[in-house]
Amino acid sequence: MSEKEKKRRLEYRKKRKRLLIIQSVIAVFLGLAIVASSVVYFTFNANSYVNYTEQSTIDYKVYLKPNNEYEDDYLGKDQSYIASIVDYVNIDFGYRILLDSEWANYNGSYSVDAKLTIKDDTNKKVIYTHEYPLVNNTNFVSEGNKELLLIEQISVDYDQYNDFATNFKNIYNLNNVSCYLDVTMRVTTAGECAEIGDTDFGSCSFSLNIPLTKQTIEINMLRSIPQGKRASITCESCVNRNIFKYVAFGAAGLEIIVLFIILVYAYSTRNHDINYEIKIKRLVYAYRSYIQKIINEFCYDGYQLVMVETFNQMLDIRDTINSPILMSENADKTCTTFLIPTNNGILYVHEIKVEDYDEIYGINNQQEIVDAVIEKASIPEDTDDLAVTEVEEDGFKNRVSYDYSFLAKLHLSNEYTREFYQEISSFVQSYGLKVNRSWNKERIQIGKKTYAILSFKGLKLVASFALNPADYQDAKYKLVDVSETKKFAQVPAQMKVTSARKANWVKELLGIMLAQDGVENMNLNVEVQKVRAKTKRKLIKEKLIKVK
Repeated sequence: MSEKEKKRRLEYRKKRKRLLIIQSVIAVFLGLAIVASSVVYFTFNANSYVNYTEQSTIDYKVYLKPNNEYEDDYLGKDQSYIASIVDYVNIDFGYRILLDSEWANYNGSYSVDAKLTIKDDTNKKVIYTHEYPLVNNTNFVSEGNKELLLIEQISVDYDQYNDFATNFKNIYNLNNVSCYLDVTMRVTTAGECAEIGDTDFGSCSFSLNIPLTKQTIEINMLRSIPQGKRASITCESCVNRNIFKYVAFGAAGLEIIVLFIILVYAYSTRNHDINYEIKIKRLVYAYRSYIQKIINEFCYDGYQLVMVETFNQMLDIRDTINSPILMSENADKTCTTFLIPTNNGILYVHEIKVEDYDEIYGINNQQEIVDAVIEKASIPEDTDDLAVTEVEEDGFKNRVSYDYSFLAKLHLSNEYTREFYQEISSFVQSYGLKVNRSWNKERIQIGKKTYAILSFKGLKLVASFALNPADYQDAKYKLVDVSETKKFAQVPAQMKVTSARKANWVKELLGIMLAQDGVENMNLNVEVQKVRAKTKRKLIKEKLIKVK
């Protein structure tokens, strides 16, 4: 294998590996994005819990009317009191909540009311009830504090409510009834912040029960919350967690696309030469007792070639005629030929090749295409033949030949030659001239009069004019006299178009010849289709190269 070939294979594999690594890195990043988005999504989906402690306090003093028995103006709580000397009750309500987190901002409201109730002692059913608002609904806000403390002082005129209850009993002659007054503070609290939405802690109430229409009274305190008991609230996230879900789904979709691209790219660009080597090694190992490898080149002279489609068929032939299978591999290690020679002059041949070799290894550079075709097909660069016939050297010496058309050589020529041709073709068509293309040339003419012929010598474009070369000996055009060649007798002045300057000379000479015949430039705007490079394999498929 040549150093050039080794270098080309190595560069191809490095490029393929680099692209696969880049694609894989993208796939990994997308995978991480999917995992991260999913984790965040389900984390926000979980509820947050905040622990807190609630406390309520009630303190009161019973103030007395002037009397001779008690020296103090009031009595403290948790005593029995003579109703006739009670003037008013002074109540201190307190509410405290303490959270473990500092994120919460508090807002809420509280109110205080007195509720007078008259109840039948027999069946415990309420006969009469009436509420008296003492403190209207009051809003409060506490920002950035873990603790909330509310204190409200209320004064209750005992005689006002006691007299009402006494009169009610006397009017309706009620004896077996109980009358009492409940003074209650109600608090509703909620917490809020940037991350956590509004969450109600709930409502709580605590009250003082004051008996009425009694000779002596005992005041009771009632609470709806346990003192100092820890509890927790559930806080739902207000962040739109669906964003992370959409990100996860989007990344998953891109991940699928990238993985599909990786698989398609890896499969379509897989190293066919490696697959070829593996296939040959397995084949030789499996049938090593039937195969004999030859080092020198096999001489095909005197044999009639019979191409065999599969290796199994070669085994059948070998078993039938009891002849060894010879194996020969080319220098580039891209083709292995299996041979079974016979005594009657028939040679059975089966080939295993690296498929689509040129397309795989990216012979896209035009000069590389020219070099590859010239090297493989042995097209003489300066041959005068308009239809080149060449001999293939890939194991079938002097057996396969190729006949290149004008268009095939145009496709195989370098980029500059194709540009020169397109420039000349555009000029010709702007005059409205007829271009008659045959297998190996293009004839520029009006009616039956030929002005010039475009053809190829090897892979170089040649223009031959219907001019007398002697008339242009001292001119800049450097025309070559080819009148001695029969096929150029009508167009004896010839020029190789190897530069942009010579392409312009071709147009100048055509312009001179047309002007002499009175043909004017019609300046037709004709779009000439660009001629692109093609491989020899493709040109054979398109029947632009004949295989003999």
